[in-house]
Amino acid sequence: MQSGVRAIQSVDKQRQLPVEINRLRRWFARGSPEDSQLVSFQCRIFAGALVRRLNLLDAHSSVLTRLLQQEYTSPEVSRGSTLFNLATVRTLRLPVVLTLLLAPAAAQDAATVNPKIVKVEFENDQVRILRMRYEPHERLDMHSHPAKAEVQLTDGSVRIVTPDGKRHDDPGRAGDFFWLEPTQHAVENLENAPLEIIEIEMKKAAAPSDPVSAPLLKATPIAGEPLPLQEEPHHRWKFENQYVRVFEVVLTPGESTLFHTHSYSKGIDVQLDEATVQEQAPGKEWGPASKVFPGEVSYGEDPKAPYTHRVRNVGTTAFHVVYVELLQ
Repeated sequence: MQSGVRAIQSVDKQRQLPVEINRLRRWFARGSPEDSQLVSFQCRIFAGALVRRLNLLDAHSSVLTRLLQQEYTSPEVSRGSTLFNLATVRTLRLPVVLTLLLAPAAAQDAATVNPKIVKVEFENDQVRILRMRYEPHERLDMHSHPAKAEVQLTDGSVRIVTPDGKRHDDPGRAGDFFWLEPTQHAVENLENAPLEIIEIEMKKAAAPSDPVSAPLLKATPIAGEPLPLQEEPHHRWKFENQYVRVFEVVLTPGESTLFHTHSYSKGIDVQLDEATVQEQAPGKEWGPASKVFPGEVSYGEDPKAPYTHRVRNVGTTAFHVVYVELLQ
């Protein structure tokens, strides 16, 4: 349904082109080919107006400016590897170029669009973990993702722009989890402070997400019996589909989880606070204390799964982590 809507919007935009082209020609009639400064100024003004009138992406403004200057001064205009030789039919060239711009942009990988914002933290044949760090009001231009899980590290809102020009604002808080289907969009930080998000791209998510309801907890744990991970009371269930099961864990200083069993061997920890913790396996001594820091991300794979342990906070600050268990 959505692709059909986009197609209708594209047709509507293209129907407006003759009106806009005539407006451009009247504008150009005020100057002459030798008046290069006036031509350049007119092209910039018209490109901005065209972006607003046809609801194009902001990134198209500079491209349109160059193409408009070529339209006015040159019998040929090139875009990529395609050459439009329309010297004898000048009235057709700009509508053709604009029609190409109205088509959906080619998908680009987020990590190559702007490596300053996007850092690859980890990658294997199943997942790719990206750290997205936006400076205040910084924008990541149009890019694509496969299905992905997101954990927000800092409070803040982003503005999402889709290829059809639609925009919406998404607020979020540290610790929030989101699941997104395959998408193409541009993202802008709306805050006056940096914004950081961890994105986990699911390389093998071939089918749409099929979310399930929260599991029912046992009324009373049986003494001495390890609990399934999803029934351990400190592991607050947040989301589950056929690809991931997500928990949020908070331990105050001195607090410990109960012994619990991980049935799946692979998972990702996203730390939200600085803390010091210990682990213990059944029948073993507590392991050495280890410090974790906010924003740390770790991929774990234990070939001995299922495995059982418990975790204790031995520091003076809360232990706060989002755990993403990989189910396939």
